[in-house]
Amino acid sequence: MLIMAHWISSRRDSPPGPLSQSKKFEDYEVRIYQAYEEQSGLALRIVQKLPSLVGSRIERWLDRRQPEDALEICKNGRRVYWARGFYFDVPEKWFVRDEAGRDYIQIQHSRFRNGGGILDLFECREKLTQIAQIESLDFGPEFQDLDNDGRPEVIVNDNSFYHWPNCVDGEPMPKVILRWQNGRYVPANALMKKRRLSTSALAAKAAAIRSSDWSFSNERTWMPRELILTLYDLFYSGPEGIAWKFLDDAWKPGAEGKSEWAEAWRYRLEDSDYWPQLRDAWKSDGGH
Repeated sequence: MLIMAHWISSRRDSPPGPLSQSKKFEDYEVRIYQAYEEQSGLALRIVQKLPSLVGSRIERWLDRRQPEDALEICKNGRRVYWARGFYFDVPEKWFVRDEAGRDYIQIQHSRFRNGGGILDLFECREKLTQIAQIESLDFGPEFQDLDNDGRPEVIVNDNSFYHWPNCVDGEPMPKVILRWQNGRYVPANALMKKRRLSTSALAAKAAAIRSSDWSFSNERTWMPRELILTLYDLFYSGPEGIAWKFLDDAWKPGAEGKSEWAEAWRYRLEDSDYWPQLRDAWKSDGGH
């Protein structure tokens, strides 16, 4: 029994297939090994063509059987980190050095059916230490240098709004810009503010939404999609008072459900990993 356990453990610690990616910087090297394709991989590709609900259930069953890729991080040729998982990738700016001279390694991976992924952040101390994990469902994480400072920001979905208001894949979610600050990623409120619409543009949009067709075949969709998307932009570009006013201005007279919808929205905003930080930043900025 002990021999069998040791054999299984040794297989988990060995490359599951050929080296597919390798990047080096100074003392560090990142290696990604791709698992050999098995029948489950073919089955997974077939499942992904099925309708969302059926495919997701079958895929969860297949997840336990699909071969995992592997990530290896070495320092001076010696392994300091090893993990098994799916779809590892090394971003272009994978090695980061901050103003204080601290070094960090960034790795992306994913196991989501309809896009999205995870960004793992490691600090290169005496012992390589994972200090953060950023998850973004249905999209990203995506790197873009939005302020042209040579250090890309990370754009993610706010998972607090996943499968809302309808429990289906592909529902839109608020996008959040994260910037690097003091060894971690935080919401970039200054960049988020640039999304704000002018007062005249908001008034015109509110009038158009208010006069649009509010009859829906799906009773769980309480309002026009354009109202949801605009409120995402407003709540995440701040201050929140502008978003609540727009909700009042755009709501169709006589339409029901506004108070229930607003309560559900408040719950998801407060449950967000990012929005409370943005709200506090705008308050400290005098609401501007």
